[in-house]
Amino acid sequence: MNYRQARYIVAIDKGEALSIAKKTHPYIHFERIDGFDISRIRQLGYSFTKVYIDISGCRDIYDVIKMVTMYEAVFRPEIIVVKSTKLKRLVSRCVVWDG
Repeated sequence: MNYRQARYIVAIDKGEALSIAKKTHPYIHFERIDGFDISRIRQLGYSFTKVYIDISGCRDIYDVIKMVTMYEAVFRPEIIVVKSTKLKRLVSRCVVWDG
């Protein structure tokens, strides 16, 4: 998504890279919070309509599913995009069944 198309962009990360990102992306509001700390994220007061999750490639697939489920339940976004090698591998092996 082009940042010019969004009204407001919030980036949430628990890592140290935020200080560098703040300098290179001044149009983004950064919050240092663990992405799994959904109660702190809710306290920010935003209504997220689109969620982009970039979770470490070494994280367990259950962590990825847990995070997606939490964000879906709390924010009901229009779309959730996930960058996860393990999720991609799992989904590529799946067939949707309409039984």
